[in-house]
Amino acid sequence: STVLLVVDATSTVGGRVESSLQIGFVSGLGKPNELSFQLRDPFAKIKAGDRLVTFGVKGGVYPAGIPIGTVTSVKGTPGQTLYASIDPFVEPTALDLVGVVITASRIDPRDSVLPPRPTPPTPSAPSGTTSPPTTSQSPPSGSTSSSSPAPSKSGP
Repeated sequence: STVLLVVDATSTVGGRVESSLQIGFVSGLGKPNELSFQLRDPFAKIKAGDRLVTFGVKGGVYPAGIPIGTVTSVKGTPGQTLYASIDPFVEPTALDLVGVVITASRIDPRDSVLPPRPTPPTPSAPSGTTSPPTTSQSPPSGSTSSSSPAPSKSGP
């Protein structure tokens, strides 16, 4: 088999946006970390963070539902052709093993094979601020604490 990476400048794959089901064409740019997605509908809603999978066509090369990547930016205005930059899910320059699909699934897996969404970072204290150190407070001089006995004096 001949393997053509999706990032190859001669590669074009049918893609579908996970959230809106909008379709278009994903093309390689010859760059390892960027793809271009041209939407078919010039009024489609697409935004950074949307994820793409192959949409698959009967008799086509790619079956439906293979994860492609995440939208990083969108160019164009509604009513004109919209293009989105895509960050591929895989690092194509680091591939050492590929799979060849012999027969497509009988049912469209839809989005079931997409990787889990990254979890947002937990909020932390704003930079430049620190929490006060926690220390146990000692009783003022001349008083005693109920949790420890008073020191005994020795001598005449």
